[in-house]
Amino acid sequence: MSWKKKADDWQVTGVCQVGGAVTVGGGIWLFQFQSYDAGPEGHIFMFVGAGFGLGGSIGGASLPLGAILDQLRGKKLVSSSPLSWSDIDCDSAFSADNLNYAPGRITTGGAGLAVGYSLLYISAKNLPFRGLFHSQSCGGWGTAVGASAITTVGFWKWVQPANYDWGA
Repeated sequence: MSWKKKADDWQVTGVCQVGGAVTVGGGIWLFQFQSYDAGPEGHIFMFVGAGFGLGGSIGGASLPLGAILDQLRGKKLVSSSPLSWSDIDCDSAFSADNLNYAPGRITTGGAGLAVGYSLLYISAKNLPFRGLFHSQSCGGWGTAVGASAITTVGFWKWVQPANYDWGA
């Protein structure tokens, strides 16, 4: 199991989210993390945060819309994944165990009606001073309904194991 193995080649993709704010608000986001070096399984993590913003949205999985459009234009498909994965530029190598209950921040803004686009930046650290990753961009096209802009602070919580997406 890859629970305690530290790695610095992590990837992340959004699974779903719900949130809203009228000055003060919050949200819950689900992400899948995976690392080839850490082992042959992924991990679903939930981020629960409260903060400041405006608007509300509910959304589902990220979409590799850019890759789909490239394929329609006749370009070679680079990834066979049905999700849009983002590489994490790690501040230090970390394990899934390190991320569990780690404090963090999410800053996001986007809009959608069935399909939407968002800017999404995630951070996590281990107290007191060890950063895992900072302001990593993992936004893009996805399924969503709503419009919002919000910055939250909260914590990461492991939810369940996930199949490793070899197409990522």
